[in-house]
Amino acid sequence: MYEHHEFVLVQGRNVPRDGVWVNQISFRVKSVDDLRWFYHRLQQEANVCIERQVSHGNALAFYFLDPEGNRIEVYYPTGFDVHSPHSEPMDLRDSNEALLALAKAAEGA
Repeated sequence: MYEHHEFVLVQGRNVPRDGVWVNQISFRVKSVDDLRWFYHRLQQEANVCIERQVSHGNALAFYFLDPEGNRIEVYYPTGFDVHSPHSEPMDLRDSNEALLALAKAAEGA
């Protein structure tokens, strides 16, 4: 297994010189249960906005905005071979089996 990191600089957004803006930071977890734990933990924070829960097929993820408005992704890699981009709404209240079945259904699609 390997990790990859991407850092992209692009023009197009006007940010004050002393401003900070991050498109997305992603954190990988070791299990669907860990993903669910972080989701429920972040729901308890008043200053965190959870945007969406999604199956990418090759990963299960949720996205939230931190208190400064930066987008954060927490994801679990499923190991399924699904071509990007793929995005299907999911619900972390569903069982692990149901979530993984949803991800697997995107394989070969």
